[in-house]
Amino acid sequence: MSASSIISILGLSILLMYSLSKILEFYGIGINVYGSYMAFYIFILISIFILPRNYSGII
Repeated sequence: MSASSIISILGLSILLMYSLSKILEFYGIGINVYGSYMAFYIFILISIFILPRNYSGII
């Protein structure tokens, strides 16, 4: 994965999470309701960036 795609994915993810939290805050939904889902999404993003893409050396 190239540096520009990593920056794009990271930027779009931050923008999406920020806008989603502001929309939910507007409707009166607190962080205690959606916080665990957002933490799981952040975990998935970190896993995508850290884990290898192919496992050709293992087989």
